Amino acid sequence: MVVLDRGLGDGARLLRHLEPSDQLEAVGVTAAQLQSRTLPWPDACIDDVVAVLLMVQQHPHTVAALERIVGLLGGVPLVVVADGDADFHMEILTAGVSEVVDRSDLDGAAVERAVASAWARRRSSGPDAPHPSIDALTGLVNRVGLQVDLPMRLAAAAERHESVVVMYADLDRFKSVNDSFGHAAGDAVIVEAADRLQRSVRSSDLVVRLGGDEFVIVLDGPRVHAVAEQVSHRILRAFSGPIELADHDVVVGISLGMATSVPGDTPAGIVARADRALYLAKRRGRGRIAHYDDDLERSVEQLQSAATLLRQALERDRLGLAVQPVVDGAAGSLIGHSYRATWGVIASADLTAAGVAPAGEAPDGPPSARRSSGDGRRPVVSPEHVASQAGLAADLLRWTAMQLLADHARPEPVNGPARSFLHLPGSVVLTSPLRVLGPLFDRFGGDPGRVVALVDEECLTRHDDPPGLAELMRAGFRIGVRRFGSAHGALNLLERFPFDTVWVDSHVIDGIAGDATRRAKLRAVTAMTRALGQRVVVDEPFRAVDDDALRSFGDVAVARRSLDLGRYESALVRPMGADGATLRT
Repeated sequence: MVVLDRGLGDGARLLRHLEPSDQLEAVGVTAAQLQSRTLPWPDACIDDVVAVLLMVQQHPHTVAALERIVGLLGGVPLVVVADGDADFHMEILTAGVSEVVDRSDLDGAAVERAVASAWARRRSSGPDAPHPSIDALTGLVNRVGLQVDLPMRLAAAAERHESVVVMYADLDRFKSVNDSFGHAAGDAVIVEAADRLQRSVRSSDLVVRLGGDEFVIVLDGPRVHAVAEQVSHRILRAFSGPIELADHDVVVGISLGMATSVPGDTPAGIVARADRALYLAKRRGRGRIAHYDDDLERSVEQLQSAATLLRQALERDRLGLAVQPVVDGAAGSLIGHSYRATWGVIASADLTAAGVAPAGEAPDGPPSARRSSGDGRRPVVSPEHVASQAGLAADLLRWTAMQLLADHARPEPVNGPARSFLHLPGSVVLTSPLRVLGPLFDRFGGDPGRVVALVDEECLTRHDDPPGLAELMRAGFRIGVRRFGSAHGALNLLERFPFDTVWVDSHVIDGIAGDATRRAKLRAVTAMTRALGQRVVVDEPFRAVDDDALRSFGDVAVARRSLDLGRYESALVRPMGADGATLRT
């Protein structure tokens, strides 16, 4: 091993301190020699050594300096002797340092243990690993190499009474890269992803490519839980920027599932738990980190049960349809309908068994995917939420669109709607909603110009130009934004997209009668949308809003509470209002 002397005499002090040990062969090097990766004897370089030892003091720039040194070492373990508290030592570990020895506990034996541990992890994960299997595309260890490395790390951690953390990672929207640009571009993305992962972890950590766009990261050593938190967020940041290809840039995110080893753990067990955590992270919206625990296990099981129930309901046409009338806030005339799927005729016992509480009414609801059923039961979960989490969003959209088209085929009610509002899941918007809607409208002869495809504000703020919107507009569909006002910078969206309607999130108008700030916010939104030829719809699923309060804001429509389609149609058989031109629900 070598001792790095930063020119402050600390390297010489470390060498004198370690001199009594006959197990460590140490030599001092300067920062300049480290920069050139050479050693003070002929034909020798840093790559030939077991570890580099460095003494540091707590300072605001220490961590940044250590990150640069780790980069210069190129995989050679760095063992740091440090003063400071446990939080400072954790920061050091997140810089890529392999081991930290507390300066107050410094002796030859402590350094020997740290160096031996760092070297063992390097041998088990690096190019000198015993018969490792290397992924040909990325140069990372592959699945077979993981089967060699992970058991050794688990055994060593058990001996030290420490833990191992396994992260299961999967790229977001990678399939769209392959579909749009070809497999050569997909390979380039995989190579860049592997490099970003490798640069986000410590030299002692293991990055594995399992295949496709799936990776596993293995971390061990002291304070591994705190290190894993730092590393996981560093990985998310590494994937926040675009990946440059030959002719264009692509943006792919990454989702992570994390699991911690337990006594008697097996490699297959901990990897499986991390995989289940990843499943939930992906279903929660991608670009997320999920930690495995018992609650997560129950959530995954319930989600899988609910997904099975939804899949069967779609195949057997057992879902129901809720209609949400949209009325003019001032005149009360009907301007459109919003359509949502419900659990329909599915038995309450089946819903309960799948972790979905029977609602008794349409789960159209607020921005949150779940809401209280009001009587102490578990939350009501809508089919839309389950579909988005279980990869069934396109199937549910197809079913709902077919009901919409069937409704178009019926005689129009007394005050027939000018528009039909259809909610589009974000995952479909980012691929190709026209593949779902186009064939149905061609088959049933629907008019796209009467349909407003509503997209969540969150989807539009996270993705600059979702390709699905442009193709919908070219096909004649209108577009709208729902849950508007739930994110910062929402007003910028009004200029970016030619919305037909802007559905203001219900929380924006909560308590609006007694809140001057909320009244000013809604007045600003309505003024801007009016100038852009757009219309505001106040989404009001759960609470009554005084029409007089809304009338002062001008051209504001209100989406009333949803009703089952059958109940709604029976209410339309007779005109409502003196002239038959108004509708109150």
